[in-house]
Amino acid sequence: EYENVTIVLNSIYSCGFMGLFTGLCYGGFIGSKKSYIEFMERNQATAFETPFAAKSKLQESIVMSFMKTGWKWGWRMGAFTFMYMGVSTTMSVYRNKYSIFDYITAGAVTGSLYKWKVEP
Repeated sequence: EYENVTIVLNSIYSCGFMGLFTGLCYGGFIGSKKSYIEFMERNQATAFETPFAAKSKLQESIVMSFMKTGWKWGWRMGAFTFMYMGVSTTMSVYRNKYSIFDYITAGAVTGSLYKWKVEP
């Protein structure tokens, strides 16, 4: 009506973004730790030209793993959070009251959509 996003929609967007950010951080930290361990195990006998070359190769490996794994976790967690908050908030606003069944239904719908696999 006033060309502004409502508080309800703004909270859904914010939760989705925070889910994305949290997933990016969590997945990135997991991926970078795994990449560090694999790099150290794989390159114990590798002779690098300089220590700087070894450190830059390690850093490149860690950063790439952080981005790949972080993005994989981030978009999934962001989409899940966005769908969950969207369904629960829509049900609460439609019925004009809050109930535990809104959250149960939102979890069931979101979980089933997340696990649903489309066959080509």
